Amino acid sequence: DAGPRSPGTLLPGRIDPARIKALVPWGRTAAQPPPPPDVRVSASSGDAYGAMVVARPAGALALAETLVHEFQHSKLAALIHLFPLADDDRAERYYAPWRPDPRHLTGLLHGAYAFTGVAGFWRDRLAHPDHGPAAAYHFALRRTQTRLVVRTLLTSGRLTEAGHGLVSGLARTLDGWLRVPVDAAALARARTAAVLHRTEWRLRNVAPPTGP
Repeated sequence: DAGPRSPGTLLPGRIDPARIKALVPWGRTAAQPPPPPDVRVSASSGDAYGAMVVARPAGALALAETLVHEFQHSKLAALIHLFPLADDDRAERYYAPWRPDPRHLTGLLHGAYAFTGVAGFWRDRLAHPDHGPAAAYHFALRRTQTRLVVRTLLTSGRLTEAGHGLVSGLARTLDGWLRVPVDAAALARARTAAVLHRTEWRLRNVAPPTGP
């Protein structure tokens, strides 16, 4: 249609910066943005590969860790669309060391895959002069927690052949990382944190036995 258009009509393919700025106000403002939340919030969708929502991080390192975490979720979601990895009855019964509530098997698998990536992220920073102490703690914590979850997955009896192959690969990676030397103080802190989380989780979610 090459006919006349009313003023203000946007031609197909044209971009109006004023309209875009009204929707996405990226320009500098005098007001300071709100501080980062105390709890990190991020999410990704299995139906939108690579898309994610991330709350304002405390810094560049926190953002990088979150991007690794969420992209791991996206990669696994793509695999799940291609291959069934688990026979999941969706019962929320499994311990996940990074959550306060029980998880179903697919959620547990997602966590194991994501936090294997996070453990690798911190492993790559062990020798960094600025990040080394924090990296040692986070690496020690995540490798231990994730290996526990991988064992749960492998002994669940609900993984498909493809799922078993994937999780066995995670196990081999984590077993190698468990042999990586870590500062003794950081290792002790990580072990304490792991035990405390599991104790709190059991107090919150496991009902005591009743009756004689």
